[in-house]
Amino acid sequence: MAEMNPKLRPYVRLIDAFCRHEIGGAEFERQYLLLFKTDDTDWANDEFEVLDGLFAAVDAFCADPSLREDGDLDENQLQDACKGALLKLEFRGQFP
Repeated sequence: MAEMNPKLRPYVRLIDAFCRHEIGGAEFERQYLLLFKTDDTDWANDEFEVLDGLFAAVDAFCADPSLREDGDLDENQLQDACKGALLKLEFRGQFP
């Protein structure tokens, strides 16, 4: 398997922390958006597709059930998206 791109480590750690319930959805959203929006890495296409796909899921996440609309994700759905992203990274040999 290929070595993990070291620049993926902060993403993998953050996604893993959320999947392990070490942080909640709102905190994950805050940290992921900050990490992704300030990242100037020239990603390989497969890496970018995973990270950008997760960005879309985070963008659709709504922590407050009273504000959630059709198409918005709840915390469980965001967890599923995160687990899928980790599986894709693991499949590509990108998991620590």
